[in-house]
Amino acid sequence: MRAMISFGTLVFALALTVQLLSGSGSASAGERKYTIDSRGKHLYRPHTLYFGAHERIRSIHWRSWGGPRARGRGTYPVNDCIPACAFGTITPYPVKLVLKRLHGCKGRQTYLRLIFIFDRRKPPERPRRGSVPQGFLCSAGRSS
Repeated sequence: MRAMISFGTLVFALALTVQLLSGSGSASAGERKYTIDSRGKHLYRPHTLYFGAHERIRSIHWRSWGGPRARGRGTYPVNDCIPACAFGTITPYPVKLVLKRLHGCKGRQTYLRLIFIFDRRKPPERPRRGSVPQGFLCSAGRSS
């Protein structure tokens, strides 16, 4: 009986260790949280976030970081593309930011969803709120 209990305990401990090392377990309280850019690079409290082909949010100041959601504010420069994008006017808009969906990605706890909300005013013909997946290089949000 004692050998069965020891063997069961050993199997459980081994499974738990594998899960934690793979990054798919829950994050420990002291573990750093990251987001990931479009090149697959992990970023800690970034001042600029790039997404899409040429979109970015710059001058980011984070109010909170490390919990289930990170919150901050930044500036989203929007090109009106009139008469064409190469000659358009770029207007900076203040935005509120939320990073969420913490998952293991390449061995690190990583926020995989960016939400931005235009604050006070928004660009013409754009929705007030946008959502961008940040973790497409993380195999659909799972550890790799």
